[in-house]
Amino acid sequence: MKSNYHTAQKEEVVTQKEVSIRKLLNIIGLFIFSGIALTNLTTPLPTTDYSEEYLYFLVGSTIIYYLLVNIYYIGNTGRKGVLITLFLLGCFSIFMAFYNETKNETSLTESIPIFVEESNFEIIDWENKAVLFHDNIMGNKNKSGVIGADMPSLEPQKWMWHLWGVNDPTNTKLTVVGFHKESQTIHQITTNGWSIPLAGPNNGADAHAPSTVKIPKPGEWAMFLYVDKELFDILVYDIKK
Repeated sequence: MKSNYHTAQKEEVVTQKEVSIRKLLNIIGLFIFSGIALTNLTTPLPTTDYSEEYLYFLVGSTIIYYLLVNIYYIGNTGRKGVLITLFLLGCFSIFMAFYNETKNETSLTESIPIFVEESNFEIIDWENKAVLFHDNIMGNKNKSGVIGADMPSLEPQKWMWHLWGVNDPTNTKLTVVGFHKESQTIHQITTNGWSIPLAGPNNGADAHAPSTVKIPKPGEWAMFLYVDKELFDILVYDIKK
């Protein structure tokens, strides 16, 4: 009889402790998700689409969190269900990370200019690397080149593009499309859009254009230059830092 009394008392203490932890986790969740929601109010995302995706993520995460916390304390069956769910979510996260890292993104997206053809990426001569000429221009001599590409960086930096053989540069735009060899992915290189306006002669070239560029990752890059929506030249750079 005495043993049964102690067992019941112990179970009551454990139950009270679990209830307290459960309440604490619910309160912590309230602070976490309220803070995330306030972040979007104080620092709004750039577009409505991003805000909608953010809202879906927030609502979904909140529901999953509270379901798992409260199911866990139902009993042994609840605990097993939560542990299995967490294991499956972990496996799914690893799979998605691997998938996003390795999937081929060469198919053109809606954001890329419509005149860029996927077949262009099949004609890259990776052995035809850019060379230094005219002291500080890195590119294909007397065709196209860049001041600043001789010291490339993964940080934003100024590049000045030079083109030879452009007849009317002041009414022409230059479009730059970057192709990363290792990941087979397409990237915007100039920070203010895919296309930038050309200016007149400079440093012996018929046209030039200053810009700020951001190289997303190290490796071999093919920079496709389009003038008046036509492929003009391909510059191949090996950017390691």
